[in-house]
Amino acid sequence: VTGVQTCALPIWTMRLRFRLRMILTYFLFFLCAQARGADLKDMKFIDHEGRATSFAQWQSSNVLLSFIYAQCPMPEMCPLTMSTNKKIHSEWLKEGKPFPLHIVMATLDPEEDGPQELKDYGKDNRVNFDNFTFLTGSKNEMADLSSYFNSAPIPGEKLINHKVVTVL
Repeated sequence: VTGVQTCALPIWTMRLRFRLRMILTYFLFFLCAQARGADLKDMKFIDHEGRATSFAQWQSSNVLLSFIYAQCPMPEMCPLTMSTNKKIHSEWLKEGKPFPLHIVMATLDPEEDGPQELKDYGKDNRVNFDNFTFLTGSKNEMADLSSYFNSAPIPGEKLINHKVVTVL
């Protein structure tokens, strides 16, 4: 083919650029997004301990909400969200913010991610369960929550396609 030039970037460069875009997007959501808390307080879920819970229990804390699924194989998606949330929480504590920050990780795959699977996922990622809560619930409850933040999952054969959404 004449007149067409291609530029093949090394794979590590493409991955780095993708990760930097993801991190930038993540922090923009972190800084700009505001959850509509009044409606969220009425939603009911099950936490990683199998207890009934709702967002009302964290009304005296800042809540950082992200969407994940425990079997996510894409390092640029759910695992990156988890590690970034841990870093955010660590920085929050270092800076001595006057209000506590609680990280809530809501599953996009409630049929596979029950309380025990989410607890194991948290342990595998070495989270402090005093500051992190993993949520599951019925398929409808979790679909309502993810749709509320425009992160509704699109199931595939082995992947669940979704936006990376985090809100404070």
